[in-house]
Amino acid sequence: MAATTDSLPAVRQGKRKLLLPPAQRRQHSGAAPSSVDPVEAACRSGEAVASPVSNPPSAPGGDVWGDDDSDLGAILTDTQAALHILASQFIRQHDSHAPPFSMVTQLYTLLPDRTKTDKELDALRLGNQVRLLQLPHGGVAAVPTDAYSVSLRSLARPAPAATREAGRNATRDGPATAERFLSLVLPRHTGFGLTRTELAEALGPRHAAADLEALLDWGALTRHPTAQTASYIFGLPDAGRCLRSVLEGRLELLTMLQRRWHGETLEAELLRKGRLRRSTLGVLWHLRDVLGAGLVVRRETAVGPMLRLATRT
Repeated sequence: MAATTDSLPAVRQGKRKLLLPPAQRRQHSGAAPSSVDPVEAACRSGEAVASPVSNPPSAPGGDVWGDDDSDLGAILTDTQAALHILASQFIRQHDSHAPPFSMVTQLYTLLPDRTKTDKELDALRLGNQVRLLQLPHGGVAAVPTDAYSVSLRSLARPAPAATREAGRNATRDGPATAERFLSLVLPRHTGFGLTRTELAEALGPRHAAADLEALLDWGALTRHPTAQTASYIFGLPDAGRCLRSVLEGRLELLTMLQRRWHGETLEAELLRKGRLRRSTLGVLWHLRDVLGAGLVVRRETAVGPMLRLATRT
């Protein structure tokens, strides 16, 4: 799956241009009309994955890297640009507050230099620009911190009175809890988790107990399953259905390939399905997942890119 690090120049031209619809980008740049989105084309050098941008990262809640238009996209690293693309292809559920997330291995389908990608991702993590989250099944998800913040603030809004009995506690100060977590905890703790003592020190003794209850309820924190001391792992807010989809969609896609002749299928034929029966994340999301994880290999043929199970010879 060939690709080059200079395949992302269109993304780094500027965030405003990146987030425009394809037709407006062509008008903005003066380029001739094309049936292919230039941003996606720039990012898939050697990888013929054609998919419309179904959910721009700016909706809802603004650009995944913030709303400051003076922060030009020219300063984005290759890893940030790739996260932009993956976020734009995330299928957001209307009844879910989960932020657009991608598996770290999916970045490798856009960026061939894994060492450079890992270094840039770690720098973004240390600067609290990206949250790296350990998922229950063992994978690591990457979420731009601004998108994570939008998700948590949305989830923390007071529930309608009619639903409070069955859902969140009516007396909980949700927005204030979310702001304390985002401003006091996340900037100081950029790893996968923290201890109860560290959480109490960051939030203060007055708020720690009530805030912990809310954060556990929202899924922003989960209890560490094996730690000897009371510890918590940072999680994806309101992402239960998405997390189930990660494994179920992966299994469905691999089973689909397993049933094909020689375990192979044309990429275009697979992408025409659009959605999987057991996943809300879409075929393109899962295709990048299995390719990045090395479960499926891709090769060029005279009739187009072919996908094959990695375990077959």
